[in-house]
Amino acid sequence: MQTARGRIELRFVSRQAEPLKDAATLLAELRAAVPEPVEFEIRQVPAIARHASGKFDEYCCEIERTG
Repeated sequence: MQTARGRIELRFVSRQAEPLKDAATLLAELRAAVPEPVEFEIRQVPAIARHASGKFDEYCCEIERTG
């Protein structure tokens, strides 16, 4: 989910308290893969909303478009 210019949250659902074994390595790989300077945050959430069809949005943007 892109929440602001230069900021992306990776949201996921898991029942485990701390499901990521190496978040630092994942963040480093993401930063290396994206050519622009972007701040990443990995965020565990209780649920991810589905559309009426039952599908998820893989990529979402919460930035308001102007002009």
